[in-house]
Parts: sequence; structure tokens; C-alpha cells
Amino acid sequence: MSIRPVLRDWGKTEGPTVTEECTSFLIKTDSGTSTALIPIDPQYIPEGFEIDEEFHNPTFHLITYLNEDGQYIEFCQKLITDGLTAIDTEDVEIQKLHIAGTEVVSVSDETIIQLFWHNDSCIFSIIGNADRQDMLLFVEKIIDADK
Repeated sequence: MSIRPVLRDWGKTEGPTVTEECTSFLIKTDSGTSTALIPIDPQYIPEGFEIDEEFHNPTFHLITYLNEDGQYIEFCQKLITDGLTAIDTEDVEIQKLHIAGTEVVSVSDETIIQLFWHNDSCIFSIIGNADRQDMLLFVEKIIDADK
């Protein structure tokens, strides 16, 4: 399996100039990729957050947590299949982090934090407007549970 960033290239079209901001991940799977999702349940939930919504099917696992202040954390685990995962990267800060030995891509602006990483069979994301440190600990505990 390979996951590589696709660079925005406006080329000779009207509008913005060429930029090298990563806007999506192109995913090509190997023939041995798993076909059954084994859901990972988060081992750390920040204080005050409760499950608001949960959805699961054979290739997708989603849990949304809310607190009384209207903050949310959305955890998504998706089985890797061929395709394109798009991330809006206009007017955001992009960082590569290393959490529990795993490379995590952070995409954030003043209000929303998006964290993305993968293992051999799944792509994971955490998206929310909760405290950054809580969200990073949330990611760390998921990565630890996946080992």
C-alpha cells in the first residue's frame, strides 16, 4: 500500500498560482490489504465529553463526542481502499507530528484541528474544536491501542 500527497497544481488555468500545499492523499492498496475493519475504541475521552453519535459498517467506524460547551471530537477509522481522501488546506497550518512512533499529519486553523494517520489497513482521523492537548492524547491512546 502506498499513500502519497497529491500537490495542488492549478497549471495554466485561471485563478490561483501553482502552490505545493497538500490537499489530498492518493491511496493505492496492495493486493493483500485487509477487507474486514476491526474497530478500535478510544481509550481516552477528555473529561466532560460523551458519545453523541456512533456509526459502524464493514469499512467505516465513526464516533462523535460532545461536551456541554459545544466542543466536539470526531473519531473516524476507515478501511484503506483505493481512492482519494481530500483535506481542505486553504488558510491552515500543516505540521507533521510523531506520536507514539507514528507520523501524524496535523491540519489546523484558529478553530478546528484535524489529525490524520494510518496503519497497514486503516486511515484514522480526529477532527474537532476541543483542546489541542486533549486531542493529541486522544490520538496517542488510539495509536497505543492499535499496537
